[in-house]
Amino acid sequence: MHPLSRYVHAQDWESAQRVAEAHDPESVGDVLVGQAKKACNDRDYPRAEALLLRAQRPELAVKFYRDSDQWMEALRVCKEYLPHKLSALHDEYDRTVLSRGSHDAQTLMNQARQWEESGEYSRAVECYIKVTPNMTSDASVLEKSWNKARELAVKFLPPEKVDDVARVLGPRLLDIKRYSAAAQMFLAGDMNKEAIDAFITAQEWNKAKKVASELEPRYEFYVDSAYKDFLKTEGKAEALADVDLTGALDMYVEAGQWSRALDTAATHGPRLLHKYLARYATSLIKEVKAAEALGLYKQYGAPAFTQNYNIYRRLSLDLMSLHELCSPQGYRTWADLRDLLLNLVDNLIQHQDTDGVLREFKLLLLLSHYLAACCKEVGWKNMAFVFLNRFLDLCEAIEEGSLDSLDHTDFIDIPYEIPLPDTLSIPDNLREEAKEWVLAVSMDQQVEQILPLDERMVYEASLMGGDSTSFPPCVISGYPVVHNRLDLKRGQGGLEQIGHGH
Repeated sequence: MHPLSRYVHAQDWESAQRVAEAHDPESVGDVLVGQAKKACNDRDYPRAEALLLRAQRPELAVKFYRDSDQWMEALRVCKEYLPHKLSALHDEYDRTVLSRGSHDAQTLMNQARQWEESGEYSRAVECYIKVTPNMTSDASVLEKSWNKARELAVKFLPPEKVDDVARVLGPRLLDIKRYSAAAQMFLAGDMNKEAIDAFITAQEWNKAKKVASELEPRYEFYVDSAYKDFLKTEGKAEALADVDLTGALDMYVEAGQWSRALDTAATHGPRLLHKYLARYATSLIKEVKAAEALGLYKQYGAPAFTQNYNIYRRLSLDLMSLHELCSPQGYRTWADLRDLLLNLVDNLIQHQDTDGVLREFKLLLLLSHYLAACCKEVGWKNMAFVFLNRFLDLCEAIEEGSLDSLDHTDFIDIPYEIPLPDTLSIPDNLREEAKEWVLAVSMDQQVEQILPLDERMVYEASLMGGDSTSFPPCVISGYPVVHNRLDLKRGQGGLEQIGHGH
């Protein structure tokens, strides 16, 4: 046996290498390979690698590492000494190691970290991406893996690769309800609209607004609208008031929180306040709660806004049709109505635009049935007889829908060209009571259907004389002041100061 072979067979590597170097230089490599195999068997891989590199056999070093499942070392040696074979080795690695651990998220993440440590960032990103919900139900693990993929892609990969990563992982993060992380992923891939939507879903409104204002100004209105819708859905009216005052007020109204709506509107000026006050008053009037509507205007005043005139008119008429107020207990309501109308009149005068409303509201106080009831109580039977007759005539006119049959001779300063209501507001029992009283009194020879006249030869309570001269009404009785007129200023009073011309 050749001495070299004998030494190799006996694994006397030192002697074998000495003989090979002295007598057979071409066999030195074989001796080194033999030593490397022995080192591998002893799990001394660094020594084996060094020996194989001395023997100029890096492919064997790659093989030894691969066979011992040390793929990172194999890839390292291949990348450094056999770069032309690196792609093929990567593919082999994917077919073996990654497929073997495809259902183990932790294995993939560990492998990704090894790729990262070896500078194989593209492979590391691919590894992190391969972690899916099929491997783990832990959303935190998934988010961590995918965020790592994003970080590495942004730091080490070309922009087009970053876009690919964002397109794949952004929707995945949405699926596991990690909306903020999804937004960051979309931003990395310049998918700004998707990022805005993710922040909106996460209710991170400031971030959504910032992305819109700094990167996509065309979506600022979109974000604002979404924010308003969110506040409305959540019932957060106070926060909504900062960005959409009308929306907040409407929210209060829809929730029936009228007091909060009015208080909020009041801080933004009388126009807005009375817009919502009118809406509230209208709803109360429709619910037959005129007294409550009156209380609102007592609290907030009655401005001379044209759009409010119908409300004031309807409010006055509805109150005057409440028969329970025809008693001493109704005084407070009448006083409040008087104050409202007085406030309205003052406002109309200040704005120099009465539109004929002033006269109309004054005449509302002269309803015949109210006047007749007062006359009856004090025993003025002649006047009560005339006015209740007038009342019954008006009831018939309302039922017939026409004023043609009425005689207006005795009422020269009371308007008669007026619209008739569709129905009577007086209960049937009161109407029958008035009819019975009129029939009973008509049999009394001492009662005449005439009104008392004064020196003007017209009805003593008429504010208009026979020659169409107008006389001011007394502030106490409502009768015309014919003589000794005394004009009182606002706040001035005292019966001793007031002259009565009747």
